[in-house]
Amino acid sequence: MTSQQQPNANLRHPAAAVAAIVLALLFPLYWGSWMFSPTDDWYLALQQDLLQLNLSDVLFIAIGALEIYLYWRLRQIFADQLQQSAAKVLVTIMLLCVLAFHGLVLVDVYATLMPPLKATEIEILTDFSLAIAFLLIIGYCISAVGLAIVLLVKSQQTPVSLKVFCGLLLLSAILQVSVILAMVNLIVFPIALIALAVYFWRDDAAVEVV
Repeated sequence: MTSQQQPNANLRHPAAAVAAIVLALLFPLYWGSWMFSPTDDWYLALQQDLLQLNLSDVLFIAIGALEIYLYWRLRQIFADQLQQSAAKVLVTIMLLCVLAFHGLVLVDVYATLMPPLKATEIEILTDFSLAIAFLLIIGYCISAVGLAIVLLVKSQQTPVSLKVFCGLLLLSAILQVSVILAMVNLIVFPIALIALAVYFWRDDAAVEVV
């Protein structure tokens, strides 16, 4: 009697794989434009961005939508295929943090549609957005670290490409909270997304045939 791994097309998620690749391209494009902005006063630049809706906001929404979709697909996989309840909870928290973070674009909509705002009102909106964004990033990073640890600890049950994603996600979360090294994420997170795309595309969770 022999045992071997056979591919199962039902376990593949090509749409999610494509979404991961697209996000890997858009993520550094958007955040790189902010990190390497020619302006010396990023706070003033943020205030100016708050008062207008442009292609940058469309890209911001697209990035959020793609990331939410990827975590939603992972949530389904953790629940249905890998039976990882802890991972399911953690990726759900990540999903909600991303949803709320990118939902801050509504502040831009409010500031744009309202009558001209006073300088103090603009400052309040900017500080509010920054405070909420900071809390959401911290919540996301803590959940991402937890998710990576949970899946890496149970390494025998975790497909190789998903292990690679978890390792890079762990590094990405640490870099993000360090602030100073956050720009390194322009490289690390897209690579993590490519690993995730490989996981979605390939049948790493192959079924065993006896």
